[in-house]
Amino acid sequence: MEEQENESLSIRSLIEYHNLMSRDDIKMYYKGPFDEIILSKMISHVRTQFSSSKVGHKLFSIFIELAQNISFYSSEKPILNDVPETGVGTVIIQERPQNYTLVASNLVDASKIDTLIDRLEEIKSLDLDGLRELKKKLRSQPIDDSQERKTGNIGLIQAAIKADQPLNFEANKIDDEKSLLTIFATVNKQ
Repeated sequence: MEEQENESLSIRSLIEYHNLMSRDDIKMYYKGPFDEIILSKMISHVRTQFSSSKVGHKLFSIFIELAQNISFYSSEKPILNDVPETGVGTVIIQERPQNYTLVASNLVDASKIDTLIDRLEEIKSLDLDGLRELKKKLRSQPIDDSQERKTGNIGLIQAAIKADQPLNFEANKIDDEKSLLTIFATVNKQ
C-alpha cells in the first residue's frame, strides 16, 4: 500500500508540474545541460520568438548572458557525449501583462555562494552608470587562470544593464555542499 501511495504522489507531482509549465504565460521552459548544441537551439528559439522589437532584443541579450552563466558556472556538470564541463540549470521566460521575467537557476558550490551573493548585491545596488563603470573596471583587470576571474561576472553585469529593473536573486541551501541560485531579470513591455 505504501509503495502505491508513493507512486500516486509522484504521478500527482508530475501532473502539477506539467500544469504549471503548460500555463499560457510560460513562453519558454528548459531544464537540463547547457551545452553548445542546446544553447544554439534555445538562442534560435528566443531570437525567433522575441527578436522583432527592442523588448525582444533585451530579452535575447539577457537570455544569452544568463544561459552562458549556467553553462560555465553551474556546479552540476554531467558528462554528455564524452564532453564534460557543461553546466546544468533551468531557464524560464514568463510573460506578464506589463513585462517579461527571465528566470535562470543552477546549483552553486557552497564555497562560492557567499562571494557570488556579494557580487549580486553589489550589482543590484548600482544604477546604470555604476554598472557600466563596474563592467569597465572588470574588463581592464589582468586575466589569470581562474575561469571566474576571466569574466569577473561581466555577464551578470551585462544582464543587469539590459534589464529594466534591478536583478533579483535567491540562494537556497540544498545541503552542505550545494546551494540553488536563482536570478530574476525583468524586461518591461513598454
